[in-house]
Amino acid sequence: MLRTMCKSGHHRPAIRVLLIVGLGAGASAAFGLEDPPGGALAGDRPRVIVSTDIGGSDNDDFQSMVHYLVYADVFDTEGLISSPPYGGRKSDILAVIDQYEVDYNNLRSHSPTFPSSEALRAVTKQGAINAAPAQGYSSPTEGSNWIIQQALEGDPRPLWILVWGSITDVAQAVHDDPGIKNKIRVYSIGSWNTTQDPNSRNYLYQNHSDLWWIECDTTMRGMYVGGDQSGDLGNVTFVEQHVRHHGALGDFYYSKKTDIKMGDTPSVMYLMRGEPDLPTTEHWGGMFGASAHGPDYWKDLTDPQYREGSYNGAKTVNKWRENYLRDWQVRMDWADEMADAPLIVLSEDTINRIAYSTGDLSDDAFTVANGGVGTLHYLIEVTFDPGDPPWLNVDPSGGSVAGGQDPITVSYSVGTLPLGTYAADIEVADNGSDPPAVNSPQNIAVTVEVKPIPGDFDLDGDVDQEDFGHFQKCLTGSGVAQTDPNCQDALLDEDEDVDHNDFGIFQACVSGANVPASPDCVN
Repeated sequence: MLRTMCKSGHHRPAIRVLLIVGLGAGASAAFGLEDPPGGALAGDRPRVIVSTDIGGSDNDDFQSMVHYLVYADVFDTEGLISSPPYGGRKSDILAVIDQYEVDYNNLRSHSPTFPSSEALRAVTKQGAINAAPAQGYSSPTEGSNWIIQQALEGDPRPLWILVWGSITDVAQAVHDDPGIKNKIRVYSIGSWNTTQDPNSRNYLYQNHSDLWWIECDTTMRGMYVGGDQSGDLGNVTFVEQHVRHHGALGDFYYSKKTDIKMGDTPSVMYLMRGEPDLPTTEHWGGMFGASAHGPDYWKDLTDPQYREGSYNGAKTVNKWRENYLRDWQVRMDWADEMADAPLIVLSEDTINRIAYSTGDLSDDAFTVANGGVGTLHYLIEVTFDPGDPPWLNVDPSGGSVAGGQDPITVSYSVGTLPLGTYAADIEVADNGSDPPAVNSPQNIAVTVEVKPIPGDFDLDGDVDQEDFGHFQKCLTGSGVAQTDPNCQDALLDEDEDVDHNDFGIFQACVSGANVPASPDCVN
């Protein structure tokens, strides 16, 4: 359903309808320049922590948070931290999430990867209240500790920290655990923010030249200075026509500021379009120059061709103005409307199981629902790693759903698989819906690890006296770590020692010589 009237009765220009038709990933190039390659809108999915002075002296952080949340489906948001300067607090971040919660169902009807409001609240943390003292750091905060915790997660992707206020909590985290530096990437909005806490910035600059860091002092001004500001692309007209009266988030934005400033948003747009690991190449959020300060430190470009007025580098942002504003326009429409097409909604996105040799697995189940409108017709296909036999089946392999949800059974045939880890992909794709589902296909990643039955150390299928001999050699007693590489298989309860608890598991699985051990013994 195409509408030109919003809920409050305010008319929207007819061009809105034309812009929505056919818009998909990369389509913003149809409005302006060809987008730079790479980035979250091209399928990358960066891990992100935002450190913000939202609620402090300038309402543009509220604007940037609204913008970030309508793109939250393309990021793994791992933290939203309230940082200095002035009086902004965690509660100010939560106030924006409250508005996001109102628009959540509309947003999710267009993309099922929008995080829940509960998930966002769970990663919202209070950082420092005051600027750092002379040495550039003081005491750990909830926010700085959270940065360290997330940086040390096992995820191989770097953790991007977007700094919209003073860099206080980042400096504290790096001071407390310098080992996180090779895990994080920092894009900080400096300028006035730096003047409010120069000590933390100077601590990082003078003591951690190996920190991966884009320090942006002027490039971000291209968000609202220069570029194509004709017609509805103006700072005032765009907000009036494409943000105000567009969901709870749009009205919240307008209540804070009625024009575009959003000086922190280029840090987000940097991740949206462009190759994030290559700061000297083009991005929606700017292009930066290398520095002799360190191999991974970049600053605003000073070449006059990139300068907008007195702002170095600003043209590397505002050249993309039409692209990023038209893309954002569609997102604000999402906040106010359910998708006018079927939407594949799966109850699971991953299934992880452990199987024991000679035993099969109980069935799993998931559901397919239509989160949009009309009738969803779908087909389910399973793919396996090359060389693996088919070890998983789904039933039924397709169907149609309007309201309600279809249950799908996942059954396994893993009893004859060699030891190891096996992966399969369950793909649920549109199968002739009219119009087609807006988010087809959707996938469930299935992993099964086939392990030996506990106690079958010689892998002959039984648990007998020979296995007990190995266990005896590895026994350490409670609280004494077993470090022998040849005895790691005896850590049956997965702690560091081999003691009576491990023996209890071994005893439960004893079958006797030449008698196949039961995989149910582990239960």
